[in-house]
Amino acid sequence: MTYVALLSTDVLGPNIYGLGSLDAYVPNARADNSVAYTGTFNGFTLGTTYSFGRDSAGTGNSPGQGTCVGSVPGHATECRDWSVMLRYEASFFGFAASYEEERGGANAAANFFDGVAPTPILNSAAKDARTLVGAYGSWAGAKLTAGWLGRRVVPDSPAVTGVRSDTFFVGASYYVTPAFIVDGEAFRIINPEHDTRATLAAFRTTYQLSKRTAVYAQAAYLANSAKARYSVSAGGGTTPGAGVGQIGSMLGVKHLF
Repeated sequence: MTYVALLSTDVLGPNIYGLGSLDAYVPNARADNSVAYTGTFNGFTLGTTYSFGRDSAGTGNSPGQGTCVGSVPGHATECRDWSVMLRYEASFFGFAASYEEERGGANAAANFFDGVAPTPILNSAAKDARTLVGAYGSWAGAKLTAGWLGRRVVPDSPAVTGVRSDTFFVGASYYVTPAFIVDGEAFRIINPEHDTRATLAAFRTTYQLSKRTAVYAQAAYLANSAKARYSVSAGGGTTPGAGVGQIGSMLGVKHLF
């Protein structure tokens, strides 16, 4: 439900330059062995998911958590994942909030993608939790959004320090014409335990050739703090050295089948 809550409050969404560059789990959220429910009532949408054992196939489908062992007989909380969401949408404004908690298991780890080694979460006492709060307003073809994503990792051993990060984002999009869209967003992540921080700004233009086909151009810049090694691209590529910034650009055609 972290992903679902972001659909209305994150302008760029699962873009190659965006929130996924700072937290790769967000645009790749997946939980095997799960049940889910969403329902809309007078503008409010309620949602929940429950996984009895995420990533049972052992394929590492959840970036940032590593491979978990799935459902384990006699250990109901090992590799468990659950989430809840509340969203409200009106004509000119809306908000969304969600909470998600992943429990640890064999081979699981929490990666913050800042160049520091992942934190082990190797049993059910460990957890990786995300809290999201976001809102938007829209009028006259423009949309403004803002939000906060807080992440807290509780390790499986008192000898290992817990880790947290706070990501703040603001974005805007504007329909210059019904076919021409301009949007952009800025992100700031702070990870005090690792002493790492990064700021990412992305700008995108899209022109709709038809209902199914569009052309787009986008660019982004990411600035790392002295110890951070975040990458501008959520789609892979070169990881910069500590404290080194990156620029990314892309031209493309999008067709919906």
